[in-house]
Amino acid sequence: MNQLEGAGCGVLSSMLARNQSLKTLTLSQNNLFDNGCQLLFTGLESNSTLQCLDISGNFITHIGAQSIREYLQSSQSHRHLAGRQRGLRTLNVSANSLGDEGIEALCSGLSSNRHLVDLIANNIDVTDSGMPSIRRALEAGAIHTPSLLTLSLRYNHRLSRAGYEELAKGSMLNRHILRIVADLQFDGWDEVWTKVEMALIRNTVYAVERYRIPLLMVARGRLLLHSSTQTRESSKRSITRLPIELRRMILIALDRHQVLSRYQQIRALNIACNRGKWFQHKMDLLAAVLGSEYPFVLDMIRTVHS
Repeated sequence: MNQLEGAGCGVLSSMLARNQSLKTLTLSQNNLFDNGCQLLFTGLESNSTLQCLDISGNFITHIGAQSIREYLQSSQSHRHLAGRQRGLRTLNVSANSLGDEGIEALCSGLSSNRHLVDLIANNIDVTDSGMPSIRRALEAGAIHTPSLLTLSLRYNHRLSRAGYEELAKGSMLNRHILRIVADLQFDGWDEVWTKVEMALIRNTVYAVERYRIPLLMVARGRLLLHSSTQTRESSKRSITRLPIELRRMILIALDRHQVLSRYQQIRALNIACNRGKWFQHKMDLLAAVLGSEYPFVLDMIRTVHS
């Protein structure tokens, strides 16, 4: 355990603003306090390489959580480079007294975040009153495309069934979360967890489909769109002569769970229609179809298989 206080936090902040190679930083039990947390995330505003940050056990309260929220919100607007979204992928805020105000601040940032994949928030002194903010953050996944895939809320012993019911409601509407870790210590917990588990299973199916469907649409789409019948006369009525909207409907029919956006479906159609366009690797094809969501889908697949 080190003592990063005052000037030490300022130096670290300046280093992070300039550093473009560090990927993992562990600052557990370093007495950062709220001021150190604020300085740390100020430095991270200019950093595009750090992926994993552990600030557990640093006496951070809801005041420090405000700086995390500001980071999550601001990084959404400018942290793009070479087609990839940059920013923290894993954040551990465990063993800090964030409380209900702190978790509300974090969730406010998560609602618009596009890069944080894993949030570890064990033992943060949250109560049932703070859980609606988690529900709202998860529900945002039904409208936008937040990237949070795993959430850990262990050792928050002040939570009761009412709080976990909020977690279950948010999970049922979210289409991306794949793993939730929590301690359900109350009568009838299995009924609540069944709802969460069903949502996670459904999302796992969607995750696999978002990887598989683009490949399927292009491969089968080319067979369908460029198929011709035996006679010269009937070949004139080949599917390639159908209006583009009808051709698109044929490809969409392959997307059973409608996991691709309209623009992704159009990209897949254009690629399927162009017989002269080939890719050396299936990952190149996925990148072409999925666009900016390509890194996120890869994270989903890694989480499913981890």
